Amino acid sequence: ALKFYDGVLVLMLSAAHHVARGRTKHVPDDWESVTGALPEDTSMSNGETSGTNNVYGSQNVSMNAMTYGYNSPMQRNRPTYSSPRSADTRANGGGVNGGLKKEEKNRLNLRKRMYNRVLRVLDNLIFPQNNEDLWSDENKSSHNAEVYEQNIGEFLNRAQQYEDACFHNDLYTYLLGRNENARYERLPSKHVEMFLHRMIEKTAYTGQGPTSEANKYYDSLSNFYIKNNRLKAAANFLVKRAKWDEIDLEKNPELDSRLSWLNEAIRLLNSSRIAYGAPGTEDELIDETVESLEGDRDVAMEQKMLFEAIKNVYGGNSSRNDNTEFQSDWRKFTYTLIDVSTLYKIAKRYCLWENCLSIIFCCDQRDDKIYRSIQSCWRQLIEGSLMQAVGRNYHAHLQNRSAWVEA
Repeated sequence: ALKFYDGVLVLMLSAAHHVARGRTKHVPDDWESVTGALPEDTSMSNGETSGTNNVYGSQNVSMNAMTYGYNSPMQRNRPTYSSPRSADTRANGGGVNGGLKKEEKNRLNLRKRMYNRVLRVLDNLIFPQNNEDLWSDENKSSHNAEVYEQNIGEFLNRAQQYEDACFHNDLYTYLLGRNENARYERLPSKHVEMFLHRMIEKTAYTGQGPTSEANKYYDSLSNFYIKNNRLKAAANFLVKRAKWDEIDLEKNPELDSRLSWLNEAIRLLNSSRIAYGAPGTEDELIDETVESLEGDRDVAMEQKMLFEAIKNVYGGNSSRNDNTEFQSDWRKFTYTLIDVSTLYKIAKRYCLWENCLSIIFCCDQRDDKIYRSIQSCWRQLIEGSLMQAVGRNYHAHLQNRSAWVEA
């Protein structure tokens, strides 16, 4: 049997497809500014019936019928439609081009209005408690949360049958705005993936800083890949985020976020071998990728530890704020991934020899230059320790440099 919310979904999306003349596979550039309001709209109080003339024809809609919900009563006054007006009539006022623009705008608003009706049904399914005051005693006694969840799942699955990009845009935007994005992230749907990619592309200019508008779409797409067992795609996406680099540094993700994404990417790649069963031809490639990512992660960890050591050198916040060199380094350490060679030079500049040795350990290079650097770091560490133990004039207590080295 066709349930009430199924009927609303079928009716409204079929009507929207007709209004759009079948062109529903793309989202117009100005779709976000479409509100669903028509020029001919008049104010209607609850329970009134208003005749709305629009490009789709005369539409008499009972406002009581628009208060949807689970076990809602059927509409007493069903919408009735007359034939659309002719092109000549629609094009009046402003010439043919002006009329066509007005007609297209009205068609978009009418589609938006239909989608809004569907979303109101979904809202009442997900949040029935918001309408409990309007429930009858029979509805309250028959309420079953498990049945509600089943109905929501059926609703979202049925919605995937429609190739209506604007509707899917509004549907997932609504769910994300209500913190219900986990519902669409579980769906193995091309529409979900297309929506998230489109929104990422649209908001990419905001970067991936802490206040970036794009972050919620990036996070949601990662969850979508993981929940649909597309672990390699999720790992590749997280690596791309971790290595994001913008000229405007503050649009970059912070170091802790980069580390988190690298660790998660490594975990997902390792899990992908288990998820896909017996060893395969890609295992060797996965091993190489994991090894490379582990190297990137280790260097990033060294960057974090070096930055903590530098902050300890400067002590209180006042001395840090007054030091232009530290402020410049702070931006680099916070918003970029620094390569091994540069990290070593910075640690050497701050005379942080233990960090220098730790950074060298992360480096794959092993040659005479590296060995000399190791010797130099140890010599500085030993001299520093002796200076602390004996005092700054400790050379006066030793005959020469070679004497204490031999000792």
